Amino acid sequence: MPGCTAVSDWRRNHGLGNRVGRENEARAVVLVGGQPGTLEPSTALFRFFGYLPVAVASLDQFDIGALAGRPAALVVASPDAFPAIADWLGAAPGRGPAVHVGPADDIERRVAAVRAGCTAFVPEPATPLALLDAIERGAEGEGEAPFRVLVVDDTSSDAQLHAALLRRAGMTALALTDARGVPAALAEFQPELVLMDYYMPRMTGAEVAAAIRQEPGYQALPIAFLSVEDDVEKQRGALENGGDDFLMKPIDPDRLIAAVHSRARRFRRLRGLITRDTLTGLLNHSSLFDALGREVARALQNDHDLAYALVDVDHFKKINDGHGHATGDLVLRVLARLFKRRFRRTDVIGRVGGEEFAVILPGMNADAAARQIDALRADLADLALGEGAGRFGITISAGIAALGRFPAPTQLNAAADRALYAAKHAGRNRVAIATD
Repeated sequence: MPGCTAVSDWRRNHGLGNRVGRENEARAVVLVGGQPGTLEPSTALFRFFGYLPVAVASLDQFDIGALAGRPAALVVASPDAFPAIADWLGAAPGRGPAVHVGPADDIERRVAAVRAGCTAFVPEPATPLALLDAIERGAEGEGEAPFRVLVVDDTSSDAQLHAALLRRAGMTALALTDARGVPAALAEFQPELVLMDYYMPRMTGAEVAAAIRQEPGYQALPIAFLSVEDDVEKQRGALENGGDDFLMKPIDPDRLIAAVHSRARRFRRLRGLITRDTLTGLLNHSSLFDALGREVARALQNDHDLAYALVDVDHFKKINDGHGHATGDLVLRVLARLFKRRFRRTDVIGRVGGEEFAVILPGMNADAAARQIDALRADLADLALGEGAGRFGITISAGIAALGRFPAPTQLNAAADRALYAAKHAGRNRVAIATD
């Protein structure tokens, strides 16, 4: 398998003796079977993303105990390995995704791979870019923020009990005992589900739900009622007034957690379809500019720095024309995941055009933002994708504007766009800062 590293070679090259995967080392991507050329992962590309491919002839011959850290992924190109997949993944701490590489038109083999535990598929021959994309997609759930649930119940013991159950299940819960605090909690806490008692002093849960639904931004927010009310007609009326579910008190903890988790997850996915670019998973154009308005207002209110950058892939049309639009799409998806890794959690990233991205960097001035993006630019410029005659590189150009000089979202965007044009005009593969 060209470009792969055998386990013994990896140990020797990294001075790890009989242990692999020391902290801060690249995470293993274990590759099993396949004809020569079927799996061709580029070590440089994988290392760039913190992975190192390890080629093995058979899972039965591979010692999972040799990995000190959890494997990032298992890539299987041979059906002979299918029977061992489930056991191997079960033995791997914090198992990564299992990716099947095979003929696109062999549905029986693909179904067999699914039954064996594979969660992603890459048609052969698997390019390094396609493999990396599948591995990264399989790991997308890692580090996902916990669901946020607002619990509203005038009985303090019930509110605290249900909030504690949800926290124990890994969610973030805020308990309120006075429904008058709901508007402020919605704005500040931004819940992904409201769990509300049906009978409360001053107002019923159905009335509060109806008031919440009057705001366009909360039309899709899931609202579940909790109550001892067993009258089916009253339950139906509550749902007609804006509720999504009616749960009876006392409720089994597992039932509560399952109901909340299911609806919160569906809401997050629905919101993602509305606010995110379908190709890259980043914020789409309109959502990014909504976020820019909020971040500018927050920075001005607190007298904080803020930088805004537009980043464009150089000569992207040549990638599409020379290697196909499917490869171009892979490049954009991989870049999006790279941006997520290289920028802070507080930074806001979006795709605002075909090959153009935008990054909002709260608390950063223009010089600091330029240094960070230029480091990313330099690393990308040294990276080659593809194999042999199909080898190609990626460079980016960026324009940066800072809030102090351009104190409005529209001004920031226009200034960053001018700076990006200047970077392109000066020869591309560079970062420019807007000065006027």
